[in-house]
Amino acid sequence: MKRFCTAAGLLALFALGACKNTNEQAEFLDKKIKENESIIQQYIADKGLQMQKTEDGVYYYVEGTPTSTQAANDSLFHHVFIQYETYLLPYETLIDDRYKRAGNDTLRFPYGTTYAYNTLTLPIGISQMVDLMKPGQNGIFLVNYLRGYGERGTPFMPPYSPIRVDLALKAVKTDAQLIDDYIARKGYSNVVELDKGVKYVRLIAPPDGAEQVGDSVNVVVNYILRSVEDKTYDSGSDFRFFLFPRDTTQTDASDPVNLSTVIEGWQIGVSQMYVGERGVLFVPSDVGYGKNGSGSIPPYEPLVFEIEVKERILPGE
Repeated sequence: MKRFCTAAGLLALFALGACKNTNEQAEFLDKKIKENESIIQQYIADKGLQMQKTEDGVYYYVEGTPTSTQAANDSLFHHVFIQYETYLLPYETLIDDRYKRAGNDTLRFPYGTTYAYNTLTLPIGISQMVDLMKPGQNGIFLVNYLRGYGERGTPFMPPYSPIRVDLALKAVKTDAQLIDDYIARKGYSNVVELDKGVKYVRLIAPPDGAEQVGDSVNVVVNYILRSVEDKTYDSGSDFRFFLFPRDTTQTDASDPVNLSTVIEGWQIGVSQMYVGERGVLFVPSDVGYGKNGSGSIPPYEPLVFEIEVKERILPGE
């Protein structure tokens, strides 16, 4: 009985300690929010800024005539193009101006994420800021650490810091628009439109009498996967895969080749190719890796595959 009481006592003390730590953390975070708010309000007063405030605490001022009525939060427009600078408040210490508004380069990022293609980490609330704008407009945004760089900060930004973001929204685009822009830049012609927005351009025709891939059980290809900015994500030689879900009644279930199927965009496009053919396959994100991406492939990323079909393998071969 004594041992039971001792154990129960220890559990109670542990629970009290955990509760105390939780309360202390909540009090600390609340204190930081209030400190951030005080810094932001003082900054507004010192600079004589005329700012509006959203319900979730984003201060903003937006100006300029929109060049488009498209909104980034439209479910079709996954891709946002911006120029921006970020500053640490209250002293306007410059943190990031790689894509400054006075420059020529723009940054593309997938709406609803903080994924940054070629820059420092984007502010957590960047999509909320974009929501308040239309293409062609400029804005000033003052945000607490929850919409800035969070509790961890960055190598150049202390944690729990309020920031200023000077932002220019240049454009919002769909997967299809990015693919069409890429095709135009490359000067491709004879583009074949397939199902679900997949497109294909033949580079090298197959030899006479070549067989179409169709619904072959296995396919062997060489491929290079690129972004619409021509960044190489992946490549493979003699890559063997199941184009459609494998039928274990027709193939050896212990076969060591890749047991998973490929993305739907490959099922749509590669099935239309012929052995010996080489071409470029354009795959929208919803038949690619979708909203989550995969490894180095970002969310909502349209894909550009250069593919050469080397072999098709039918059941029993």
